[in-house]
Amino acid sequence: MKRILLITALCVLAHNNFIMPASSVIAGKVSTPANSTELQTIIANTPNVVIDFSATWCEPCKRMEPILHKLAEEFTNITFIKVDVYTFDNVSAIHNVRSMPTFVFFKNGKKVGDITGAQTPKEFKSLLTKYF
Repeated sequence: MKRILLITALCVLAHNNFIMPASSVIAGKVSTPANSTELQTIIANTPNVVIDFSATWCEPCKRMEPILHKLAEEFTNITFIKVDVYTFDNVSAIHNVRSMPTFVFFKNGKKVGDITGAQTPKEFKSLLTKYF
């Protein structure tokens, strides 16, 4: 009987979106969360996170994309997240994103730094070692 009640309660919670779907985060890859709730869950529950706030029309953002993919493969202890500022406009406002690309660094759920503008691979690596 207790098992049936527990399963019923979990179904109700899942139906009401209180349980997050399996995360789309993959080590060694740049991931894109499904929604802002998933993004907040990733930030809160992942030790090292870099969020790339970008836009599809942004040329510096396009230049950074292969750099971030390569760094994600190299720094598997860091979760790299890509966020389109137009898809997640509320999240962009929360993190004071005013231009693209903006990179925000989180350690254990707390913001430890940010930087705006395209970086060379060497510059970005130095930021990663500084914050993580």
